[in-house]
Amino acid sequence: MLSSVFQVIQFHHAMGAMLVPIAIGLVLSFCTEQFHSPRPYPVWQRHLADLLLHTGLWLILFLIEFLQFRRPWLALCLSSTIYYVLVLINHAKFRSLREPFIYQDFEYFLDAIKHPRLYLPFFGFWKIALCLAAVAAALWIGVSVEQPLTATNPTEQVWIACITILFIAVALLFIGNLRKAELSFKPSQDFKKHGLLAMLWLYARAERQSLPVTIGKSSTLAHLPADPSPLPDTIVVQSESFFDLRRAFSNIDPTVLTAFDQACQNSIRFGTLTVPAWGANTVRTEFEFLTGINTAELGIDQFNPYRRCVQNGLPSIAHEFKKRGYRTVCVHPYPASFYQRDKIFPLLGFDEFIDIKSFDAATHSTEQCPYISDAVLTNKVLALLDQPNVQPLFIFVITMENHGPLHLETISESETLKWVKQALPAVCKDLPVYLRHLDNADQMIDRLIKHFSSSQEELSGHLTQTPSSHPSSPQRPAQLLWYGDHVPVLPEVYDSLGMPDGQTDYFLWRSDNLQRHAPQPLHVHQLAVELLK
Repeated sequence: MLSSVFQVIQFHHAMGAMLVPIAIGLVLSFCTEQFHSPRPYPVWQRHLADLLLHTGLWLILFLIEFLQFRRPWLALCLSSTIYYVLVLINHAKFRSLREPFIYQDFEYFLDAIKHPRLYLPFFGFWKIALCLAAVAAALWIGVSVEQPLTATNPTEQVWIACITILFIAVALLFIGNLRKAELSFKPSQDFKKHGLLAMLWLYARAERQSLPVTIGKSSTLAHLPADPSPLPDTIVVQSESFFDLRRAFSNIDPTVLTAFDQACQNSIRFGTLTVPAWGANTVRTEFEFLTGINTAELGIDQFNPYRRCVQNGLPSIAHEFKKRGYRTVCVHPYPASFYQRDKIFPLLGFDEFIDIKSFDAATHSTEQCPYISDAVLTNKVLALLDQPNVQPLFIFVITMENHGPLHLETISESETLKWVKQALPAVCKDLPVYLRHLDNADQMIDRLIKHFSSSQEELSGHLTQTPSSHPSSPQRPAQLLWYGDHVPVLPEVYDSLGMPDGQTDYFLWRSDNLQRHAPQPLHVHQLAVELLK
């Protein structure tokens, strides 16, 4: 009898030693939410199920840290630090991309290790150093000052306390999960309504409990008739962060996009383009163009359609061109494994993927262009076009030059004044860097159109002399579709000069076109149909 009582007392002692730091940690986690962007609704305005999910997930995080070191106060410090790192990541993402951190973003942690330049600078190197220092300090102080709970309590009682906390956490998650919360799949709205941890759980649940939406019939490419007209070489350039920022800012020198302006004046179609991405998430825009499917119809899969939607095959513009006798090629001066394009693009109908391995190592990085430049990329595309191709070519080009982070690059004052009409505020130092890359994109437009125009002149002369012959590359009509995947990440510029509308720009130019058209706004999923028509 006395032994049983003593064991109960020991259990309560072990449990009590853990409950105080758990309670403090939970309160801190809810208080830390006030530093989120966007800020969630106050606790008393949220559904009880959301609070249960938050509490259950935090208890599991605490328990994981406790089991590593057997020190409850150290577990409190480490779990709170991990949670605060999530707060900082969320803030950095929302600041740059106007979208909070979501469950689907966890897979980018591995990409951040493989491709640190694409991610870590946006988080901030000083924040990374601060987080590492905080973890190191917590470990040193915790291990030095606090004794393991197993040193003052029987090990079996500590384990019973852990199992009890785990049971409570699972019960809270089970009860919280019973509510079928309605998600808008508009991350900012869902974030405010549910809070960070609950929204992460709900977005994960939505993906686990749903199959990819059956979307083949909703593709604008699904029922296109065959086109008996002559087959032109077709180049599509998805230009990184390209948009006509003269629409948003009056201080930009208009000559920065001279070739783009001329192309628009001589195009079949041109105008503004509505895209489903801001600052990043290129695959959303890319998927819409390639498949003709509006990502808003995909539910939880809209955030990264390549995760699940492509696996069973989809209508795609590459498939359509293959049906018409084309050889389909993607050229992207970055590792093909990024976004799993090496696996996904063959499923979308591409015969060949030319990635960074096909570019000379000497051209990989310069002080003014850390990625493969648009000039080098243009050389690769023109070399493909100049090959003796019996089949017409469909080449999908994904550029990299204007990919951020732009603040890691430098530009002289004299070069800055080349792109702007008057001096910029000090916080706008990224803008002239962006304009320099935008000018290089404009030169890419100029070179491609001049190449196609000269080929068209050769074709016209060839047809005049030998009307019965059939032209072969390069004496073949050509068409160029150019569009931007999203606006660039320039938060300080937008704070100072104003926020753009998020639309990019496009034009569809054809070498044998003599018509002129007024601007026509489009959504990116409509582009493929316009190209094939």
